[in-house]
Amino acid sequence: MDPEKIFVRSAIGIDVGKDLCVACSLPEKKFFTFRNESKAIQKFVDDVKLHIRPDQIILEPTSRYERPLARALQEAEQHVVVMNPRRLKYLADAEGRTYKSDPNDAFYFAKVAMRGVWRVGHGRNGLKTALYCAVASAMRFDPPIRAFSERLKARGSSGLRLKIACMRKRIVQAHALLKKDELCQCPTGI
Repeated sequence: MDPEKIFVRSAIGIDVGKDLCVACSLPEKKFFTFRNESKAIQKFVDDVKLHIRPDQIILEPTSRYERPLARALQEAEQHVVVMNPRRLKYLADAEGRTYKSDPNDAFYFAKVAMRGVWRVGHGRNGLKTALYCAVASAMRFDPPIRAFSERLKARGSSGLRLKIACMRKRIVQAHALLKKDELCQCPTGI
């Protein structure tokens, strides 16, 4: 199954520590705490299989402490994603998330899972970086992009999602100029 097409109705986010794991299941926002040892992990996995049956489970890797839990969940045929902690940090920063605690992290990981698996994309990192930087500036100083950004903010978009929408708008504008073989008419004062 293509991960881009997964629709997640229930999810679990787990913050894994050396001694303790904190899990949050959504949509009911139920928290579980269990020791990071084989018996407690197996009991948690059994409870997940019997009672929760999530569509997706997200773990953040923590110095290999997540491996026994991830392995047990995979053996129980659960859809487990061990996410790159840097990616989780970027997503959290894009949303302006500043607080950090085990329950909050578990809740946030479950929220990420509820969105489904989405990607900005692979490859062409130089192009993505250039567009990101250009749009970050345009959202402040280019009146059409700033107005578009404000409309999206009024509708609830924020962070990375807002920047990606503005990047797409800028790409569509550039494509239209290329198609018509025209030059960009920049507003005065920029």
